[in-house]
Amino acid sequence: MKTTKTILWIGLALIFGVLIGRWTSGGESAAETTVAAEGTVWTCSMHPQIRQDHPGTCPLCGMDLIPADNDEGDSGLPAEALRMSPTAMQLANVQTAVVGSGDASKSLRLTGKLALDPRNSFVQTSYFPGRIERFYFGSLGEYVNKGAKIAEIFSPELVDAQKELLLTHKNRENMPGAYEAVREKLKLWKISDNQIDRIIQNGKVEQNFPIYANQAGYLVEKQISAGDYVESGSPLFTISQFNSLWGVLNVYEKDAWFIKTGMPVTYTLPSMPGQEFTSKIDFVEPVLNPETRTLNARIVISNPKMEFKPEMQLNATIEAAGSGTSKLVVPKSAVMWTGKKSVVYVKHTSDSHVGFAMRPVVLGPSLGDSYVVESGLEAGEEIVVEGTFSVDAAAQLANKPSMMNQGHHSEKIELPHTELSETQQKAFQPFLNTYFTIKDALVNDNFKDAKTAFADFANQWQKADWSTLPGTVKTALAATKNEDFAKPETIAAVKNIETLRNRYFYDLSNFLITLVKTYHPSSVTIYVQHCPMANNDKGADWLSKEKEVLNPYYGASMLKCGEVREKL
Repeated sequence: MKTTKTILWIGLALIFGVLIGRWTSGGESAAETTVAAEGTVWTCSMHPQIRQDHPGTCPLCGMDLIPADNDEGDSGLPAEALRMSPTAMQLANVQTAVVGSGDASKSLRLTGKLALDPRNSFVQTSYFPGRIERFYFGSLGEYVNKGAKIAEIFSPELVDAQKELLLTHKNRENMPGAYEAVREKLKLWKISDNQIDRIIQNGKVEQNFPIYANQAGYLVEKQISAGDYVESGSPLFTISQFNSLWGVLNVYEKDAWFIKTGMPVTYTLPSMPGQEFTSKIDFVEPVLNPETRTLNARIVISNPKMEFKPEMQLNATIEAAGSGTSKLVVPKSAVMWTGKKSVVYVKHTSDSHVGFAMRPVVLGPSLGDSYVVESGLEAGEEIVVEGTFSVDAAAQLANKPSMMNQGHHSEKIELPHTELSETQQKAFQPFLNTYFTIKDALVNDNFKDAKTAFADFANQWQKADWSTLPGTVKTALAATKNEDFAKPETIAAVKNIETLRNRYFYDLSNFLITLVKTYHPSSVTIYVQHCPMANNDKGADWLSKEKEVLNPYYGASMLKCGEVREKL
């Protein structure tokens, strides 16, 4: 049923996207688009990367060029942005909000129960082997005073030791060492001097020796019954004091990030309605329970009046402030999940147009109706918070990056196989040098230097003079000036390193790999390296002057991920 509903919603979103698509061109009439006006950009229906200012044939496939959609013209928006008119936005009920930063706080409601404090519990053990003849406390929960007789035990070893005591006491003047040795033996069994003296005074062996409680408290566990045989060190019973208890709270895995020692806690008990109590987090378990996917947080509850009882249920509230540092926070309605990744739609504006471009983001903890954003957005950017699915459907129909088309990378650029002279080959070397500068900056997670080097590459490429190259090569290379990775204004609009890596560096690497394989412009060895996890686990390649793999798609997070595929 859940799958059927999901398919239905996606279908409705696509239908809605079709309707929106009628408005995303800004409202031009059919008559206005029939005739190509001056300044029209011409492109190939099979190779949309080909763009020129006059009609003709595609240099790659020979098909007649057609006028490009007005949306793809000089709108002042990033190339990957979906342009939408005010009417389309109103139809899709698109609402936006500015990304702000704040403290990642969250109100947590936890459940738990009261438990005994092990620090106030005492287990009494047997100090010598024997058989339990009698147990004086029959019910758990009875209060036991310190020194109270709690059981009697028959021990053959203790009977023999008492006989030795009486015998050596009579001959203590002749064998003082033996007498003292027997007394020490009995004292090691925790038999007091008073008990030893009483045995000597009575002059007879006690068959059933009494066991006295070492601590006062409530009898909470009885490990023995009359007739049981125990060894030295066997547990007999457990006594606990209830003057303080533990409150053990269950914390779900998704909330564990917020819980810290020392946080104030407000709690209530269903058994004590109308009363509210306070405490603090005393301890947080460092390991999750693998079956329940929870961990325990502990509070200490003072219980001088014995109002609280172990195993009582409790409900707690914690106002968790996260790490205490300012974080970017976005509404959950703004985020779309795409398998391992999550995305938002960022609003872009120019003098006369509005558009929305998909942006991958890395999410932090959930804050109820919002998420913390770890990376991918900057404070002050404007994102879609309502109508996100409608925008995504329209982007998909317009062949823009979307949930179903995240990569949206340029098609592989084909270059004619023509022999170039050594001088012509060397013309590409400066561009390769700049590419390696970009690659090294991405390896070091240096967004600023990578973006600067990328902008330098785009500016150099736009100004490149291919007049000395053969005609087919010149035409193919001139067409690449319309690629996004070669547009300075497009690179200037990039806001984060993930976009630079996964879109523009990916496309540039694919193009330069083709160029190097086709024209061999470098006199030094160049390696083609591959990361199977990049590009949404589809894999991605790059060029390197070193054989050692240093991954530019992930940087320090997975620096060594990859392998050498080719040696050029």
